[in-house]
Amino acid sequence: TMQQQPQPQPQQRRPPSPFPYVPSIRFSRAYRYSHAAAASHEPAAEAATAAASHYDSTLAGSGSESSSGSGNDSDSNDGAAAAAAAASAELRQPSSFLPPPGAEGFANWNERFQVLLTRVNAIREADHPLSRQDEEVLLTSFKDLRDLAHDFIYAARSYGKIIISEKFLPYEQKTIKPASVGGWAGGTKYIVGGIIFKFATDELGLYGGDEFSAKAASHDLLGTVSMLNAAVPGLHFPMIVKITYLGWTVSAMALLPISKKTLVYGSNNAGREVKAENNEFAEKIRLVAKRLNLKGHTAGHNRTFIYGPTDIEGHIGHDGRFYLLDLARLFCPETPDAYVKGSNLYKLLRPEFVRTNPVPLSSDAMSGFVRYDAECKQSDLDAQMATARLHDEVVPQFVEWLEGPSSGFSDLTSDMSQTLSLHTRMHRYGCNVRYCGLVWQLLRSPNLKAVLVTEMAARAIKNDLQAKLRSRMVTECRLSETPYKLLIIDNLNLALFRSKRIRWLIQGSPGAVGEENAYDKHLDSWFRRQSQREFEEQILTHWKTDIHPRMARMFPHYRENWMYSLAQASPYGICAQTKPRTRTRLASCSQTLG
Repeated sequence: TMQQQPQPQPQQRRPPSPFPYVPSIRFSRAYRYSHAAAASHEPAAEAATAAASHYDSTLAGSGSESSSGSGNDSDSNDGAAAAAAAASAELRQPSSFLPPPGAEGFANWNERFQVLLTRVNAIREADHPLSRQDEEVLLTSFKDLRDLAHDFIYAARSYGKIIISEKFLPYEQKTIKPASVGGWAGGTKYIVGGIIFKFATDELGLYGGDEFSAKAASHDLLGTVSMLNAAVPGLHFPMIVKITYLGWTVSAMALLPISKKTLVYGSNNAGREVKAENNEFAEKIRLVAKRLNLKGHTAGHNRTFIYGPTDIEGHIGHDGRFYLLDLARLFCPETPDAYVKGSNLYKLLRPEFVRTNPVPLSSDAMSGFVRYDAECKQSDLDAQMATARLHDEVVPQFVEWLEGPSSGFSDLTSDMSQTLSLHTRMHRYGCNVRYCGLVWQLLRSPNLKAVLVTEMAARAIKNDLQAKLRSRMVTECRLSETPYKLLIIDNLNLALFRSKRIRWLIQGSPGAVGEENAYDKHLDSWFRRQSQREFEEQILTHWKTDIHPRMARMFPHYRENWMYSLAQASPYGICAQTKPRTRTRLASCSQTLG
């Protein structure tokens, strides 16, 4: 028998890279710092980091979760690309971080979102009962929406951390360059990966500080969610995520198929020219404003009647859809404080409260945008009466419910982790968290008062940390996270540490201290090498000069002194407001650095 000679195999083409194209972004020092942090946690991340840094490839993801890349067109690159792909698949929670191969890079974030949302709404709004096939399509669509949201958040967070880390680098050294895309009051903008990023900074001095411009970014997200939940057919909204990193806040929005020429509703030049050109679009906005209990008004130099804020933007996109964006001032402001600059821009009423108000409220009340409106005085009066109703009726009703047996809070102590749901309950009643001070005044239960003080102290500590992180970035401009982690650890130790001597000072009697708990014993063991008295003086100074004054500014109705705040704020309650993984990491860092 003759042996069959092996046929020569045709040369196979190298399979395409598992990572779609990302427009020309090279690794900088920021990427390498984040990759080093990732490699110290996960072996898979180490493999992906090695592949990416070895071939100096384009970015496919960064941060502490995963990092991977594709290199040159050579056979030796196959193993590295496979390792990077395996690492990426292992570390990524979303099913597909990037759009599928063949898609136009990242540019179809919005198209995928709108198609899925339209499919879901069409099935849910059907008049007939859902069939088995409809239920399967609905379930599949919801899964796709979930995966798309996770992917978008992952991409936005990865790019956002790089943009924030390089905020103070010279222009020529930035990996992602700022973009000039217009906008009157917004911060610096960047476009990368089909996402537009905008710094929430007070560059024009309208808000009174970067801390308050970040609140406006939160209101933009809240307004978009409220409009989306109103479920008016034919209105479309962008994907938005808010990123806070190293004290700075950046809002990320999927790019939309719009331009200055597609604007048909609202204004993009601070109200100098207001449009309401398309009747169909205007009717949809009137309907959604009616569902949210918002009042129409005349705005702009050309005196155009619109619903919502003057600086809202409604576009008929190049794809024919009706897009609505810039909703940071959608809801009516409360009566502004004459001594607080720009408070009418970020101290807004909750959507739950606005919907239940007896009369519709104007988005532009208490602002200069309504000076051309004949009913501007009535709109301002309605806003003032709504604020008084919030103070005199809604907050006391919430306090009454909080102290009642149905709330589940009446038998709580200040150390219990259920305090995490307190702000959610306040929002359901239409109360802003800034009224914790007023709630504290009306409460009679000492335990509940301690819970409120813990909530206020935790928020004051968070804002104080973010302000110090921003200041540290200005002075040091470091790409590594190490100096910022040290700053956080030092401040949390000052905020959370308790000792017998401090308790004696506050309570005035050693007999009222009680047993020293395990938390104090643990910290005392690694603080023993330091000067205890000097450290305690730093703690008292920190609470007296940093935390308590900020609590008084954030919660105007809170009138107690700093010693009361230090005595009532529970370290366990404050720690409970961070994720367990963060608490564990901080504890291990504290032991190591101690």
